[in-house]
Amino acid sequence: MSCSRSPAPPSTPAATALPAPAVRDLELTEKITEAHEHSRGTYGAPRVHAVVQREGERCGRRRVARLMRDAGLQGRHRRRRHDSRMPCAGSSASNSTRPPLGIWSPASRN
Repeated sequence: MSCSRSPAPPSTPAATALPAPAVRDLELTEKITEAHEHSRGTYGAPRVHAVVQREGERCGRRRVARLMRDAGLQGRHRRRRHDSRMPCAGSSASNSTRPPLGIWSPASRN
C-alpha cells in the first residue's frame, strides 16, 4: 500500500516558502545580467554582488559568481601598466645608444 502526499494547504509554511532554487537562480540571473549590462560589462562578481545586494536581493558572492559563469558574463580586467621611464630590455634603440650596464665606466669613456 502506498501513501501519496496531498499538496500543502495555502496557510501552511510549506506553501509560503521561497521558490525552488532553479526558479530563484533564473530570477537572480536576470538581475545579475541587468547589473552587468548597466556597468557596460566592466563589473565582475564582487561588484555585481554588491549592486544586487543594494537592490535588496539576498544571495552569496559565490552564487553570483557561479551564475555569472553559467551565463557567460565576465568583468573586464585591469590593463597592465607600462613603465615608460626605462627602455625595454629587448629594444634595439637602447642597445645602440648606450652600452649595457656594468660594462661602461667613466674611466673607459675616452
